[in-house]
Amino acid sequence: MKRTDLKVPYQEKDHAKSLGAKWDSTNKVWYVPDGISVDPFSKWIPKENYNIKADKFYLARSTYSCWSCNKDTFVFSIAVPPTALFLEYDEGEETEEWIPNIHNNPTFVSYLSAMTINVENTIKKLAPRYHSDFSKTVNTTYWMNHCEHCGMKQGDFGLHQEVDSPFFPISESQAELLEFLEINEPIQCNGDGYGNYSSNMDELFEMFNLTD
Repeated sequence: MKRTDLKVPYQEKDHAKSLGAKWDSTNKVWYVPDGISVDPFSKWIPKENYNIKADKFYLARSTYSCWSCNKDTFVFSIAVPPTALFLEYDEGEETEEWIPNIHNNPTFVSYLSAMTINVENTIKKLAPRYHSDFSKTVNTTYWMNHCEHCGMKQGDFGLHQEVDSPFFPISESQAELLEFLEINEPIQCNGDGYGNYSSNMDELFEMFNLTD
């Protein structure tokens, strides 16, 4: 059993602490330690509202030069298939509805903040340096890569938003570095799946390596 992270308003932190909650100074979050009942903390337990779902997913891998030590390190991202659905808010109707993926190829998910336990276990097993951490840049916690040499965080902006970055390829040389491991399990997660998609992705996808 793992710890349970909480969303505790500042003015209620002393109450949460008196019940046994602990403060994670690295990730800037209160949590219930393993072995303590979560029942008294129910009002602070986040309700997961996933905005992406699909019947399978991919674990994508590429290489990237660490901004800190300048050594090449493996970096990972979740990608969802063209059949994925995205939860969108309709301002006119003031409702949410599931919309089919607008892309014809796997779509990378950046700023991944939550996922079903089967996806989390897969990432922990296959990509242990891709894990949840706090980002001062965006002031939130999300799953990010860490350099395999020096351990420094590799933020999603440089990996997903920069043109011709590992998960925003526009060149053949960048596309050739990508490997996709197909995971035939359902996925539900929360993240940004529409941000980065180059106009020549259809051609580049033919170069992506699918591995067993």
